[in-house]
Amino acid sequence: MGLETFDTSSKYIAADVNNDTKISASDLVELRKLILGINERFSNNKSWRFCSELPSFNPSSKIIINEKYKVGQGSLDITDLNFKGIKIGDINNDSNINEQPDNRTNQDCEFKYSLQKYGNVYELEIFFLIV
Repeated sequence: MGLETFDTSSKYIAADVNNDTKISASDLVELRKLILGINERFSNNKSWRFCSELPSFNPSSKIIINEKYKVGQGSLDITDLNFKGIKIGDINNDSNINEQPDNRTNQDCEFKYSLQKYGNVYELEIFFLIV
């Protein structure tokens, strides 16, 4: 295993496979289990993390990411929302999401959402699940 320091927060987030805000051998073990088919998904993380703002990188502190946006009450213009997608496990950013796989399965997907109200703030979470 090569030892290099991370130079961006997105690499750090991608490497934190078990989502414990630190990078260790347990992240590598979790990734190997997924690649070898022992696990079908990460035990404590999503395949992708969508950050509304990437924190500045400081190798001596934990990286805490924000995956939420606040939209003002009555605001219908959400065209300026900007999320950065980070593929978990893809530290060198070589995954090509535009590349079409050779074979596809016909799987049903389920769209779910959760809407919570906290005072005057609404939180909407959106999920796509393979059923």
